[in-house]
Amino acid sequence: MVSCLFHDERTQSMKLYKDHFYCFGCCKYGDVIDMVGKLFGISPKEVAEKIANDFGISYENQSKNNVDGKRGIVNRIKKEHEKEKENHIFRVLCSYFKLLQDWKRELAPSSTDDEVNPLFVE
Repeated sequence: MVSCLFHDERTQSMKLYKDHFYCFGCCKYGDVIDMVGKLFGISPKEVAEKIANDFGISYENQSKNNVDGKRGIVNRIKKEHEKEKENHIFRVLCSYFKLLQDWKRELAPSSTDDEVNPLFVE
C-alpha cells in the first residue's frame, strides 16, 4: 500500500500489484502504461516511448534490436537475482560455520571421561 499519486490523502490507499494498481480512495486503476500516462498526462504511445527511453531500449527499431535489448535487460535481472541468491547462501553458510565453531569451543568435553555432546560431534 502506498499514498495515491493522483490525489491528496492522509492514509495510504493505493495498492500496487505485480500487474496493476488500484486506489481505494479515487478508484483509479490500470497497468504500468495507465499509471505513467495518468501521472504525466501523456498518450499510451508516448508512455511506451518514455518507458523505453528510461530503460535504454530503442523504441523506433521494432526489429531484432528490441528483442536483443529486452533479452539484455532480462539477463541483467536474472544475473542480479542469482547474485542475491548467492549472497544469501553465503550468509547462511557463514552463520552455520560460526555456529559450528561456537559449539566446538563451548561443548568440547573437558576430560576423556565426559560424555560427548552430539552438537560437538557435528
